[in-house]
Amino acid sequence: MGKVITVWGSPGSGKSMFCCILAKALTRDKRKAIIINADMNVPMLPVWLPEQIIQTNTSIGQVLSSVEIDTSLVASHVTVLKNYPFIGMMGYAAGENPLSYPEVKYAMVLQLTPLLKPAMWSSVSSPRT
Repeated sequence: MGKVITVWGSPGSGKSMFCCILAKALTRDKRKAIIINADMNVPMLPVWLPEQIIQTNTSIGQVLSSVEIDTSLVASHVTVLKNYPFIGMMGYAAGENPLSYPEVKYAMVLQLTPLLKPAMWSSVSSPRT
């Protein structure tokens, strides 16, 4: 499995911006990165990518509340950035809140984690050179 970098801090401290800058730097050599914004109280994915979220209408909540998580489910919920094709994002959708899904079980997070790398490889096609 690839590396996992966790970022946390106070509201408004720049965590989301830092993650975007870090992902951009890590993907300079065409490696792939996924940013997971799992804050259900303030879902930032709709703010960052409003036009892409409308098209894909995906949420990490749909993945974590599934009966079983597999690579194809995870890959179908990764939003790949148009301008940065090696960066994928997962997060909650606009209008979702803590009552939108059942309580997230730790076992579901454990199922999701090892599937992120294969899901990213199947979600992101390498651009033609």
